[in-house]
Amino acid sequence: MDEERLRKIADRLVTASHTRIAIDPPAAEANLSLADAYRIQMINVDRSVAAERRIVGRKVGLTSLAMQKMFGVNEPDFGHLFDDMILTSDTECIISSLLLPRVEPEIAFVLSRELRGPGVKRDDVIAATEYVTPALEIIDTRIRDWKITLADTIADNASSARVVLGQQKSSPTAHDLASIAMTLEKNGAAVEHGVGADVMGHPAEPVAWLGNKLAEFGMEEFRKHCLIEGLDDIGLTMKMEDKIKKFEARRTLDTPWLDGSGYLKRNRNGPVKVEAAPVPKTNRGEEKTEPLEW
Repeated sequence: MDEERLRKIADRLVTASHTRIAIDPPAAEANLSLADAYRIQMINVDRSVAAERRIVGRKVGLTSLAMQKMFGVNEPDFGHLFDDMILTSDTECIISSLLLPRVEPEIAFVLSRELRGPGVKRDDVIAATEYVTPALEIIDTRIRDWKITLADTIADNASSARVVLGQQKSSPTAHDLASIAMTLEKNGAAVEHGVGADVMGHPAEPVAWLGNKLAEFGMEEFRKHCLIEGLDDIGLTMKMEDKIKKFEARRTLDTPWLDGSGYLKRNRNGPVKVEAAPVPKTNRGEEKTEPLEW
């Protein structure tokens, strides 16, 4: 599909999010492929980064066999998580900012380093994980009545909305993650129950899948680094802060006249006081106002 049509669909999704007015499913009317859907997602990711939202992670959806069968697919999907989407367990989620939210219990992996495919395996994920923590994912859709196809949810940032991170942090090897059970309760009544093995056999498998999936996109390494680190132009500049300070110090010594705070003498710390030159005066003591009179 051509770029202009993809951008129009991306515009509609952004507008739906801002106005909280859901839209009709775009996939059916536009015959979106999965590649088209991921491109739409990335258009809005780029816009968010340009608006100084910082990417702090990703979510993997459709990790259970039941959900994959429902959508007629054999692999998960993924979306991006921004800094303003992360909540701690002692805060409240403002539901009025969402459209059709739902809650899912999860195990969150906080990584100490980037995982790059191809060839990422479960053991690689465990080795790269700083800690795991229980989490609640609040999913949402900008599409009317949750009437979505796989392409719809991918374009809609994998129906991402908020993530509530738990306070307990555990080493990924402290427990058998595949056998850990989780129960979701609403007003004291259990509404959902599952174990770690329900997600692709082990909770680390979706993370490995994501590392390998990102490699399939063939994203240029510098751009991928910026997306993973959440770096815009300002962030990139701050990464070079030490080098910038060294350059400025050397420039001040070599070309002090470029320093707006005043000339600096060699081997002397601090600025030298700079005073304005006196304004020329006539024999009568009147200040000259025209440069040609000086």
